[in-house]
Amino acid sequence: MHLLTLFDKLMTEHNVTYFMYGGTLIGSYRHHGMVPWDDDIDVILSTNLKGHLKQIFSNVSTDYTLYIHPTCGGKLFLSRGKLIPQFLWSYPFLDLFFYGKNATHIWDTCPHYKKRFCYPKSIVFPLRRRPFENLYLLAPRDTRAVISTTYNLHECRSASYNHSIEHYIKYITVKCSRLHSLHPFVTRKNVNGGCNETLVYKGNI
Repeated sequence: MHLLTLFDKLMTEHNVTYFMYGGTLIGSYRHHGMVPWDDDIDVILSTNLKGHLKQIFSNVSTDYTLYIHPTCGGKLFLSRGKLIPQFLWSYPFLDLFFYGKNATHIWDTCPHYKKRFCYPKSIVFPLRRRPFENLYLLAPRDTRAVISTTYNLHECRSASYNHSIEHYIKYITVKCSRLHSLHPFVTRKNVNGGCNETLVYKGNI
């Protein structure tokens, strides 16, 4: 969370727009925070902001390192952390993704993601703030629609990747309803044209 708090502070100070993405967006929607079995944070920015991002972090403490891959995303991590073997960054890290856009859609610019992670602008913008742990971070206008484009909202999948060693792992998928007694989940109620969200764990708010 420290890296996310730092990133959010710097992006706010420099008027740089980013929003929650991937597992982090799912976590905000389902748990108002981290998915209990997730192990990293995902955010996404316009690919046009790569240069500005580099400039911002060139003036930040050397305690932090920003790495941007030539074709697929980037990482923000602690400079003094132990590097993951065969990789250029340490764990924990903030996972950065970048989106391209045209008149109607945005898409993840990673070559192996761009076909699957493509969204109509109408469900993404304007961005809105949502709870994530002790923060309120930007998220798509219609978070449910964005997540549903790629994931089944009623299914919960265990971690399929261990980010601390950058390696795929076996996973299982179950109905989320089977986990309500084990982890906090958000409940929703339509009220006066809006929606009230409440985090509930074992019947307690």
